[in-house]
Amino acid sequence: RASHEAIIRRAEDGERESLIADAEATDRKLHEAIIDHLDNDIISKAFRVNWIKIKLIRRNETRLYAELVIPVFRDHLKVIEAIERKDPDAAVAAMTAHIESSRARAVEMN
Repeated sequence: RASHEAIIRRAEDGERESLIADAEATDRKLHEAIIDHLDNDIISKAFRVNWIKIKLIRRNETRLYAELVIPVFRDHLKVIEAIERKDPDAAVAAMTAHIESSRARAVEMN
């Protein structure tokens, strides 16, 4: 949570220098934490391989741009908050909303 809140503050303050690299690293850590929590080594490894392949093949379409940092990280905070409350329905709803908005952004870029 704290790392997401710090990234949002930096974005709101207009930082650009290292924001994107830090935001992308934080984004990846959250996704990996959620996947790893499934406690399934095959899924964890497949996720990491696919993440790398997608980043290499579709770098421009999957890059986290400065204008996306705040909305994406607010989506992430909704997921984190639901997990902290131990509210699986809210977590599923927040993850679904995040996936749908990510998919919509990807479709717009093509």
